[in-house]
Amino acid sequence: MKIVTLASYFGPEDVSIPKIAKIGYEGLEVYPKYSENGAKLKITTERLVDLCKQYNLTIEASPVGGVHLVSDDETKRKTALKNFKLNLQWLNEVDGKIAQCVPGWGYTRFRGFKDAPRSDVVAVLKELGKEAQDYGVVIGIEPCNRFEMSYMNRLHDALMVVKEVGLESVKIAGDTYHMHIEEPDPVKAIYEAKDHLVYMHFSDNARLPPGLGSMNLKAVVKALADVGYDGALSHFEVSPRPDAETAAKISYVYTRALLDITRLR
Repeated sequence: MKIVTLASYFGPEDVSIPKIAKIGYEGLEVYPKYSENGAKLKITTERLVDLCKQYNLTIEASPVGGVHLVSDDETKRKTALKNFKLNLQWLNEVDGKIAQCVPGWGYTRFRGFKDAPRSDVVAVLKELGKEAQDYGVVIGIEPCNRFEMSYMNRLHDALMVVKEVGLESVKIAGDTYHMHIEEPDPVKAIYEAKDHLVYMHFSDNARLPPGLGSMNLKAVVKALADVGYDGALSHFEVSPRPDAETAAKISYVYTRALLDITRLR
């Protein structure tokens, strides 16, 4: 397993990436080039590629968005679909592996919207999955907690979506933050989703740096190793507490220790 973090964790990517490499990280999660309503890449694609070569870092994933893929607003839906496809092409250009996304995030009754229909999500993922195949990219859909999503809260829910889509280019991206809220047994959930799990956002509860919270992350890493998971552990949304530099160092050192212990067991 490779330990990665957000390319802009310390600010603009050209400032942040050298600091990330110095800590020891092996790869990056990079904000996408195209975004209708969220964060996006702050430097040119060419500069990003140059920095990755200079510091021997890989681009493991990009949170490509997709919030409005199932919106009732036709303009928002078409823009989201267009940007998603452009980001698939862009990921291919930078040798990125995973298009991490949460289709219909936030479309819940809790937030005052109509719940996103799972059938609409499956339909759009079938369309995008075929395009992802052409670019050699895998779409990783992320289950989120009940306050952020209605149709996909647990890894099992994502597994049902993936099976319904039926494409090798559409898999599951887990997130320990959401798993801590929704999974009765995170280890069991990992075993069930093992054949479709391609990416992991890795933080402690409350998005604390790994090791500073109460989650049994050792059991999570052991389960991932046991099922043969060889993807990344991403500190993408680790809270920069007490500050970004301390959080990034703690996250890396603790996660590296977990991986080393798991290998030696």
